Amino acid sequence: MKGILNICSFTNPFKLIPTQPFRSHSTLSTNPTPTTNTLPQRPTLRSSLKPLTPSSSIPTSKALSLIKSEPSSYIKASILGKLYRLSQQDVLTVPYIKDLRVGDVIRLTKLVEIGSRSFTFRSTDASSTQVTLDRFCQVNALVVEHSRGIMLKTVKKKRRKGYLKTIKNKPYFTKLRISGIEFKCDENSS
Repeated sequence: MKGILNICSFTNPFKLIPTQPFRSHSTLSTNPTPTTNTLPQRPTLRSSLKPLTPSSSIPTSKALSLIKSEPSSYIKASILGKLYRLSQQDVLTVPYIKDLRVGDVIRLTKLVEIGSRSFTFRSTDASSTQVTLDRFCQVNALVVEHSRGIMLKTVKKKRRKGYLKTIKNKPYFTKLRISGIEFKCDENSS
């Protein structure tokens, strides 16, 4: 019988090998011996960070002069309820602001953070709109243009009713260019 496979000599290549010997419930003790963790503990980034103590903080005027000495600086400003990270000559597209005309210069007052590549100066509470850094830095923005975006199509449909409605919308936008970031590095600011 050459065409018949001998099933008895067939070995299973997927044999399960137990890693621990099987122990029944009756052999388990009620007070197991505590196992010690033999894995080495890796240091984490958070464990090496130390909080800034008030004795090691530097005066505000010196911090601002350090930021000003860097070749490029940035600000984080809240415009119409959203945070934007801006630097000199950036063009920013925001939703339409009705009261502005092309060529108007506006001053951004809700500054949350001032920084450079090496230094950062933050307000104490970034979520609060009353704590701002506008007394340390003056940011001016020029209104470049009022434009419209691309056509947005929204389709509303009700199943099995034959109701199909297409809503088209071209939203208006205002483009702002950051024309100046000036730091106020006077000695009497704390």
